[in-house]
Amino acid sequence: MKTFTILLLGLTILSCNQSESKQEKIITAEKQIMTTNQISTQQDTITELLNKALISDTTEFYDWKRNPSFLFFKSGNFLNNTEKNAMVVFGSTDSTYSIKLYSIKDKKWFVTDIINDLYLLPVFFNSRFDDYNFDNQTDIYLQVSASNGYSLSIGYLLTIDPKTKKFSEHLEARELANMKP
Repeated sequence: MKTFTILLLGLTILSCNQSESKQEKIITAEKQIMTTNQISTQQDTITELLNKALISDTTEFYDWKRNPSFLFFKSGNFLNNTEKNAMVVFGSTDSTYSIKLYSIKDKKWFVTDIINDLYLLPVFFNSRFDDYNFDNQTDIYLQVSASNGYSLSIGYLLTIDPKTKKFSEHLEARELANMKP
């Protein structure tokens, strides 16, 4: 009887472990499908917005609740008065975001720079455009969090080189609240 009970208990545990591993495989496959669908939706959204931006003066889009992998899009002369640019902030993983900067040449968009692995909280996200380093080139401040009560804005300061249109990330600014030029 004792041997039978031990054998029955062992088979039950083995059976549970197998069903759990099958369930884990199903969940993993579902996550991969969801991720693939999110990336496809994200690319479709970015392509659609870039195409719209080619024929409009300015475009701005912010809708992370509907599509959490896509956060923000802005196009127009927001970096300087002589050149049309586009900026996209999108999820690169489930916890980090990337920012891409586009310029227009021969009526086509091309990527001038990208920064990956930015930790953002979409609910606090806000973007500001101002000349933070006084070189007559508009720069970007991305707010990633804000405190309750008296608001202390914390974020990323990204200055842009006027000639190369490349980002310079200022890590020291992450320690400063309420960034202003």
